[in-house]
Amino acid sequence: GRNLIAVDVQVDTQTVGALVDTGARNTVIDLAAAQRLGLPADSMQGDPSFAGHGVDPQSVTGHVHRFPNVRIGREVFRNVALEVAGVKIISGTDMLLGADFLHTRHVWLSYATHQMFLAPPGM
Repeated sequence: GRNLIAVDVQVDTQTVGALVDTGARNTVIDLAAAQRLGLPADSMQGDPSFAGHGVDPQSVTGHVHRFPNVRIGREVFRNVALEVAGVKIISGTDMLLGADFLHTRHVWLSYATHQMFLAPPGM
């Protein structure tokens, strides 16, 4: 099998599957998933836009939107800026958890058990 780790992330009040992607610079949530969470498309009109690309040459454009609460494990983050774009992620996941999140804490990845362990900064 492929060495992939997916975790549950609670965005506001709903849970989405997030693929842990150490190669992704930023955390991104799929536009359709964000809309399922209740984010109206027109609510992003005033948000900053971005353009980039992943491992494939296809470019990705979207907006950086602030979400009131994001919970990963026992940690709750407030006023979190996430990139929102139409991205294709593996089945069962609607988010890529990127380096912008991972570099701020100690992270242990167990590919044998498909788990991620976190320690807050400074531990």
